[in-house]
Amino acid sequence: MLANTSSEPQKLWRIGQNCKPIKTHRIMTQDIQFQIECLAAELAEMLMAEYGWDIHHALDELYLSRTFAKLNDPECGLYYQSAVYIFQFLKSEIETGKVV
Repeated sequence: MLANTSSEPQKLWRIGQNCKPIKTHRIMTQDIQFQIECLAAELAEMLMAEYGWDIHHALDELYLSRTFAKLNDPECGLYYQSAVYIFQFLKSEIETGKVV
């Protein structure tokens, strides 16, 4: 596997496109919901550290973001990614108002 030498995150999925899988239909299971909740906690902590926000502001920004909407869609499969990877998209959305 080649290393990513750019500062851009590798786009394993496209957040602005329809995220329907080709062969399977995923439903929100308890395991998927648990993964999303764990990622949300990590992302909120990262927002607090990056921007100096309190927990309420961090959660508001997270839960109202389009990135979180995609994270919460099991058909996108974004919940399989790391919090650091997802945070790159969330940060870009917050700072530019656009989803990459």
